[in-house]
Amino acid sequence: MRRRRDGFTLIETLLALAILAGAAATLLAIRSNAVRNATTARNRQIATMLASEALAELALNPDVSLPIQRHYDAYPGFTCRYVLTQTPLGPLGLARRVRVEMRFPAGASASTGDETLAVETLLAPGGRP
Repeated sequence: MRRRRDGFTLIETLLALAILAGAAATLLAIRSNAVRNATTARNRQIATMLASEALAELALNPDVSLPIQRHYDAYPGFTCRYVLTQTPLGPLGLARRVRVEMRFPAGASASTGDETLAVETLLAPGGRP
C-alpha cells in the first residue's frame, strides 16, 4: 500500500523562504534608491531656486554689498558663495560677472557628501543682466 504525502517537504519550504527573502531585499533596495534620488532632486531644485533668487537680488540691487558666503536657516546644509569679477565689455565699460555657487547635501544621508551647483550671469553697467 502506498502512502499519500500531503504538504511540502522541508527543502521546498526553505527554498520558498529564500526566494521570498531575496525578493523582499530587492524591493527594499529599489525603494531606498528611489528615496535617495527623490531627495537629491528636491535638494537640487531648492539650490537652483536659491541661486536664481540671489542673482535676481543682485540684478535689482547691483550696489548691494555681498557677504562672501551665506547660510540659510530654513535650509540646513545649504550655503551660497558669491564670486564677483569685472569683465570688460569694450566701449560699454566694465560689467560685473556674478557667479553664485550653491553647496547642498546630495542625498538623504550625510554620508553621501555634498553637491555644488553654479549659476552665472553678467551685469552690465547700471545693473541690468
